This record gives sequence, C-alpha cells and structure tokens, in this order.
Amino acid sequence: MTGTIPHSLRAQLGRVIDVATLGALVVAVWMFISRDDNARQAGASLPELQPAVVPVNVVDEQSARARLFDDADSGAYLVMVFRTDCPVCDAQKEGWIALASTARSRGVESVALTPQRLTGSVAEYFEPAPIPVLKVEEPTALWSSLGTRVVPTTLVIGRDDRVWFRHMGLLHAEAAALAQVALERVSREGD
Repeated sequence: MTGTIPHSLRAQLGRVIDVATLGALVVAVWMFISRDDNARQAGASLPELQPAVVPVNVVDEQSARARLFDDADSGAYLVMVFRTDCPVCDAQKEGWIALASTARSRGVESVALTPQRLTGSVAEYFEPAPIPVLKVEEPTALWSSLGTRVVPTTLVIGRDDRVWFRHMGLLHAEAAALAQVALERVSREGD
C-alpha cells in the first residue's frame, strides 16, 4: 500500500492538527480582543467619518415642521431611531436615556426619530427624559441616508452632518462606550 498513511499515524496527525487548530484559534481570539482593547485605550476605535447624512424633514407633536441635517442646521446630535412596537427599542430605551444625559452634559442635542405617527404613546416614549420625539415625514429619505431600515439605530452626527458613530441594534457596553467617545469628539468639534 504505497502512499497510504497507517491508521495509528493518521490518528496521531489528527490529534496534532486538532491541537494546532485549537492553538491558532486561541491566538486569533486573543489578538482580536487585545487589538480592540488597545484601540479603545488609544481612542482610535472609532471608524472613519461616514459621509454626511441627507437632510430629513420632521414634524413635532404640535405639527411644527423642521429640517434636520441641512446647511442651516449646524448642531451636533445624538440620534435615536425607534418604533414603539420594537421590543429591542424597549430594551434599549434606558441606555438611550443615559446616553442622552451624557450628550446633554457635553452640549450635544438628543433627538429621537420615528416613522410612526406621533400619538400619545409615541410622543411620550422617552418621558420623563427631555428627549424630543420627531416623526420623519419621508421615512425613505431617512432609510437611504442611514443605509438601513434597522431599528433601533443610534447615531452621533457632528456639526458638519457627518456620522461619527453608527450602531444598528441593541447597544452593548463596548458600542455604548464608543458612542460616548464620539459624543466627546463632536462636542469639541470646531474648537
């Protein structure tokens, strides 16, 4: 039987390969984790600035219309995109309220955007927190600007309307920390 590997040798090679694979996996996970820790410590874990969001027409509870993210609007924002029928949004609400408090302390406005009509439960979603809830008049413009229809979505948008932070879904601890870094950076924008 030329060219075949004896069964006992094949079994030993299999164990060596299994151990080597496991070792490589452990090293890869360790490198990934330490890379993230080093990046966070260096403050370099925020991605490149995203392109500017497109202006969005919104309506408040009193039916007053406004336009966010256009040249006339030079504010920095923490933006929370939600729906009241979204269980993940409900789970994220307390985290958003805490993040909005951080934003307020840094001079960054918070705004919650929804495609839903502003009925009582929608308009009061974040109460008693002072987070204005605005209905997006043209949700397709918002979705194309964000590049997604996922709710919840959390954004930090700078004074130049560029996205400094974007996260779709529930904010885990690391993402919330990155959002805080982005809030700090947009609060210093223009200094």
